[in-house]
Amino acid sequence: ENWIRQNAMTTYHFAGTCRMGDDASSVVDSRLRLRGVQGVRIADASVIPHTPVSALNAPSMLVGLRAAQFIEEEKKDGCKYAAA
Repeated sequence: ENWIRQNAMTTYHFAGTCRMGDDASSVVDSRLRLRGVQGVRIADASVIPHTPVSALNAPSMLVGLRAAQFIEEEKKDGCKYAAA
């Protein structure tokens, strides 16, 4: 019992702590921009609404890829936000 208490750890994969959406109560908009702070995006598992059955490594990489695509699109469009 003592060994278990000292060596056991959780394997929880936390997600969904930064609600994403188009409503005013969402922390992050649909392009991963943090509301109320210019030039900051949230691109990790916190924007994933529910923890999938598997680990969050691959979904987190896809969120990061999508954030990079948003930034590149906004640079091409001359968006002031992308450069901030």
